Amino acid sequence: MLMALGESGFGDWNRDEILEEKSILQNPEVQAYVNRIGQQLARDTGRSDFNYEFFVMDDASPSAYAVAGGKVFVNAGLLMLLQTEAELAGILSHEIAHTTLSHGYVEKIEDMVTEDALRNILGGRWGNVASTAANAERSRKHERASDILGTRLLARSDYSADGMHSAMARFVALDGNRQASWADSHPISRERVLYLEDLILRNNYNRYGYEGVSDYIAIQQSVTGMLASAGGTTTDNRIVTGK
Repeated sequence: MLMALGESGFGDWNRDEILEEKSILQNPEVQAYVNRIGQQLARDTGRSDFNYEFFVMDDASPSAYAVAGGKVFVNAGLLMLLQTEAELAGILSHEIAHTTLSHGYVEKIEDMVTEDALRNILGGRWGNVASTAANAERSRKHERASDILGTRLLARSDYSADGMHSAMARFVALDGNRQASWADSHPISRERVLYLEDLILRNNYNRYGYEGVSDYIAIQQSVTGMLASAGGTTTDNRIVTGK
């Protein structure tokens, strides 16, 4: 089915699956705000074959994720954690980069081949361990690649080029003293902050671009009221990418 659908078709199918299981935030102003930023950034990717779509989900956990074909999902809880439009643009750039690099689509195809092969060679238990380790290592590489491409996309925009760097820095406190593990699907936030700082400095990216504080605060206040009325709570402290 995956190969028959193609990348964009698989993304449409995956999007519909998510929207059947999860609820979007019922606030047209917030949806339009995030979509406007996302569409502006997506124009510079060179992937005109995608129909980019951006959704704010009615979920209090501070996460974002993407699926094939330019479909990006941002949890309302992430909007509460971030503090500027530039930081939101940084996260959207990261997720857009995942779709630009076809990470989700490629991983699905690879998984169909490698997981069965490892289980057949190593047996069920060790095959599962080897598969988990291989997938985690690949995911961390993809996260780093998306951090880098996303920051480059951000640097080409009018936004401050350290928007993603600043957003990741907010996750450092949430990570606490957690140490990296071989099974982690994402680099730890401290590591991401360091290599993004190096990327920005080496390329002399503009850190004094548009921040969008006042507009962001207005949107954030709107989201606050909706989450409070729904009794939402934070359940996940990672920025994750759905694939």
